[in-house]
Amino acid sequence: MSWRHTLHSRQLKGKNGWLQFCADFLQNKIEAIWDKTCDELGVNFFSLRNTDQSDWLAGELKWEDMASIVGRFGIGSFDAMIINLFINSKFSMMVTADRDLVYVIEELKPDSKFVCVPDKLIL
Repeated sequence: MSWRHTLHSRQLKGKNGWLQFCADFLQNKIEAIWDKTCDELGVNFFSLRNTDQSDWLAGELKWEDMASIVGRFGIGSFDAMIINLFINSKFSMMVTADRDLVYVIEELKPDSKFVCVPDKLIL
């Protein structure tokens, strides 16, 4: 049983236990170190404004492609958006522990794309 599941079923300070745990122990710490961590690790986020697309995208990003991924693999639209973006991006690698992302990308086998996953991820 996961910590999130265990705490979610309990009340802490009158709130969902998991959300209260996050508020007490994670939120302030994460927010305090986020910018510094991104700077030190060289994490770059990109937007999809028209002016940014040529910098990050290899092809046109189409909603229809995302919908096709949902229909083909029966996954959620958020996961399909991530997969569609990755496939159409200039990025060659993705790091994830999301089983649905790994499963679909492995099935699609996009050229020149690599997915890093934890050793113990069970598909």
